Amino acid sequence: MPYAAVLSVVSLVRIADARRTARYPVVFRLFQPQTLGAGPNSSRIAFCFEFRISMKIELKPFQRKYLQGLAHGIDPVVMVGNNGLTEAVVREIAISLDAHELIKVRVLGDDRDARIAMFEQICDELGCAPVQHIGKLLVLWRPSDKARIALPKNKQAMKD
Repeated sequence: MPYAAVLSVVSLVRIADARRTARYPVVFRLFQPQTLGAGPNSSRIAFCFEFRISMKIELKPFQRKYLQGLAHGIDPVVMVGNNGLTEAVVREIAISLDAHELIKVRVLGDDRDARIAMFEQICDELGCAPVQHIGKLLVLWRPSDKARIALPKNKQAMKD
């Protein structure tokens, strides 16, 4: 079969929750090649593959300090238990970020390196900004469609 014919039947299957929108990282998965039906189409093969587009948000130090001050009075909304960072936990964090923009996540477990790895994984998968990691608490921020938190543009704007 010619290469162009294979490319014409490439099928990309998006693996994402129904709540996700275009601002989230795009995720595709690689599956085994499959023959499409019988008869004249039986020689066509469909391929699927995975790739990620990371959309990590970078904060300036004064913006990070501003968000830390706002996060001081809020309680954790998501807890990561002994099973670690599962798809259900990531989905719940995404829903909470959509609802609140700035959230705290409590991570159970005593392994600091594992908490740091979870913090980075959450930020990479959900496209949110790491604000603070203190003890077993992670503070995350991601702007939503309805801007609830306006970040200061410079240090002078924080003082006003």
